[in-house]
Amino acid sequence: MKMLSLYRILTYILLPIAGIFGAIDVLFLFAGLAQPALLLGVFILAAMVIYVFISFIFLSKGIERSIPLKPSTKDWLKVNAYVTVGFVALNIIQAIGLLRSDATVKQVITDSIAMQGASLPAGYTIESLMKIIRGAIYFLLTFSGILLIHLSITFRLLKAYVHVFDKE
Repeated sequence: MKMLSLYRILTYILLPIAGIFGAIDVLFLFAGLAQPALLLGVFILAAMVIYVFISFIFLSKGIERSIPLKPSTKDWLKVNAYVTVGFVALNIIQAIGLLRSDATVKQVITDSIAMQGASLPAGYTIESLMKIIRGAIYFLLTFSGILLIHLSITFRLLKAYVHVFDKE
């Protein structure tokens, strides 16, 4: 029962964040149409968003209200969960790499500013931008940790509530 309560809490924490990422993903989709190299990231982010919303449907309809779900819902949940595991792994690896080296973050900021041919916005220094980026990295690392716990509980619940996906 504690696992289900934790799952419910984590699901409600993930929902608004996934909604924001979904809106961002739509914008990246339009950018990806002009730059096809971005489309892989767009689809990975979309899979994470789909996973969160399908897991909410699984929780609210299948587990809490015992409404039978289509077997395709289970397929959608599992496939997007596997892609989300990759999303989490990439986030954790990138976060650890960036947090270990301030020089790397400083170089990324400097290169980005140079590529745009612009100067820093008024009132910002490279150090203040590094703090902002470090905060974003910590947020993504925390989000990835919550998502990883949620994923492991989802796989357990899929085994425990296999009857929800019966074809009756």
